[in-house]
Amino acid sequence: RFLVDHGVESSSIARLPNPVDLDRFRPFDGTKRYDLISVSRLTAVKHVETVLRVAAVLRSRFPSLTVAVVGDGPCLRDLLRLARDLMVDDCVQFLGHRQDVEALLNSSRVFLMTSEREGGPMSIVEAMACGLPPVTSDCGIVPDLCTNGVDAFVVRNHNDIPGFCSYVEALLRDSALYERMSIAARKKAETLSLDVATQAWDSVFRRLNSSEPAADGRMPF
Repeated sequence: RFLVDHGVESSSIARLPNPVDLDRFRPFDGTKRYDLISVSRLTAVKHVETVLRVAAVLRSRFPSLTVAVVGDGPCLRDLLRLARDLMVDDCVQFLGHRQDVEALLNSSRVFLMTSEREGGPMSIVEAMACGLPPVTSDCGIVPDLCTNGVDAFVVRNHNDIPGFCSYVEALLRDSALYERMSIAARKKAETLSLDVATQAWDSVFRRLNSSEPAADGRMPF
């Protein structure tokens, strides 16, 4: 969508998926320790402060709310301070950089992404592969990856705290909605398997090898 919005003809675009390891990132049974999980580099553009503000609002509706913030980065100190100021430091755990992300995802219920800008965020695909319905800002490939209300909830603005809260609350309260979107999220992730990605790349290379550039130097697709 980004390329089309910036004047690139859709016929000149080939969508090449970034594959997810579906054997590593898959649903498995276990205790759900966290209601919300965020996985990202802790930089300004990720707006993890929005995660904390969402937690502060939802805490009044879910007194036992638990939140995991996975990742490290230059904003960590400010985020720790904000968690204390919002009085959510007892329900938000900053877990740092982890190698067991798939286990943490499977220990969580809802994935939250609040970025202002993204390219092709693997964290959201990995969460969906583990069966977590994401509540995500509208950035990067999200409009192409997610179907709003089916396998994810997409919030237009990265700092729309009421919007994030309403979608997260719906998932935490409505078990039938959660189950339906969890299944749909996994199915969407399965379209980004290594086999699918390999076929897509192979198709593009075959088209390139069999095509001559047009007079203006563009490839004819």
